[in-house]
Amino acid sequence: MNGLHQSFESDGCHEKVIMVIAGAFVIDPEERILLQQRSDTGEWGLPGDSWK
Repeated sequence: MNGLHQSFESDGCHEKVIMVIAGAFVIDPEERILLQQRSDTGEWGLPGDSWK
């Protein structure tokens, strides 16, 4: 699998999906890193998202 295509199995068939992924490191002058908290799990992580 390469970074642009992902195969997955659905009802016994394989389908290719193009994924667009974006992320960022945001650092302020005091060298703090911006994190976002997920609304579904409450976990913290770097800002970013993916789309099919």
